[in-house]
Amino acid sequence: PNSVVYIGSFAFFDCDAITDITIPNGVVSIEDGAFKFCDNLVSITIPDSVINIGNQAFSYCNELTNVYLKSKTPPNIGSNPFAHANVYHRIRLHVPLQSVEKYRVNSEWNDYQIYAYDF
Repeated sequence: PNSVVYIGSFAFFDCDAITDITIPNGVVSIEDGAFKFCDNLVSITIPDSVINIGNQAFSYCNELTNVYLKSKTPPNIGSNPFAHANVYHRIRLHVPLQSVEKYRVNSEWNDYQIYAYDF
């Protein structure tokens, strides 16, 4: 719902039923471990309202392949938000076309594979 402004720590911890999620507009923070151990999570869409992604928010999401970040400004991230996620393939981060360079030069995001996406 529109009244949700953050996703709490460990809110969806070990929730194997989630395969694809679109975070609602208006959410500003995804807290520590919010989706940790969601083994079947393949894709996440994060709106431009999110300014913070907590420590290990998506860690151990073994099937995670695509993260769609709609923010033109890279959100702040905690320690290892995608730790041990999809150990067989690197996660692809899709960001707004005009923001690719902002993500690539940002020290918090430059370790990830960044791809332009036309939202």
